[in-house]
Amino acid sequence: MRQVGDDGGGHTIGEFGDAAMRQNTKDDAERFFRGCVEWTRRQPEYTGDAEDTVRQNIGYWSGYCSSETRARIAKLYADCGVYHPVFGSLTREASPEEAFASGQKAVAQ
Repeated sequence: MRQVGDDGGGHTIGEFGDAAMRQNTKDDAERFFRGCVEWTRRQPEYTGDAEDTVRQNIGYWSGYCSSETRARIAKLYADCGVYHPVFGSLTREASPEEAFASGQKAVAQ
């Protein structure tokens, strides 16, 4: 399966997120995760923790998906430590009010 960064070009968060959600086995998810971490580390302007960035990005993107997809992604990427940067666990359901309040808090910071 083609991994993010295979062609050496830039990628959008949408391309990344869609590819992350398409993984079907734990082995594929682990390979995808590791490939994304290595791609992130190779970016000359990047100075952060690549593993944590990829964990959060996969978790964040899964937040746009159905509960079923989030649960599937949580299982596939469990060994990678993927989490949502605002709500934590991918299987935890945030209410619309909680999501709105989190957004307001983020904007205020």
